[in-house]
Amino acid sequence: MIVRHAAREDLRAVLALLRQFFAFAGLERDLGMRPDPAYGARLFAAHVERSDMCCLVLDDVSGVLMASASEHPFGQVRIAKETLWWIAPESRSAASARFMLDAYETWAREQGCACVGMAALANGSSIVGRMYERRGYRPMETHYLKGL
Repeated sequence: MIVRHAAREDLRAVLALLRQFFAFAGLERDLGMRPDPAYGARLFAAHVERSDMCCLVLDDVSGVLMASASEHPFGQVRIAKETLWWIAPESRSAASARFMLDAYETWAREQGCACVGMAALANGSSIVGRMYERRGYRPMETHYLKGL
């Protein structure tokens, strides 16, 4: 299994993954957020082109992990934060998750980050949370959203 940095040619496949993510997360239902292909294309381009961002994909583009690196707002520590992580259900395995997280953590180290952050959707957080904790991640905050 290969994880690589996305190329511009991966846009269409990544947009399909973003649509899957929106549907699973309930973003339209719960927050009124609709998947917008133009916005998704800009998000993808930023993560592919900027040196402080990355867009990692499984080689067949059945999984995507986007992240950014920046200084933490509370101190002079550089951190990496996941923007989005989604693996198509038919491609999910312990190996696909492990390889993607390994590549993300390697990228974060190359960016000079002292720590990395990941999120878990509420409708899948127990399984994902246990996987993160096995890798050494610790819960730090819980975020709540309310549609207005």
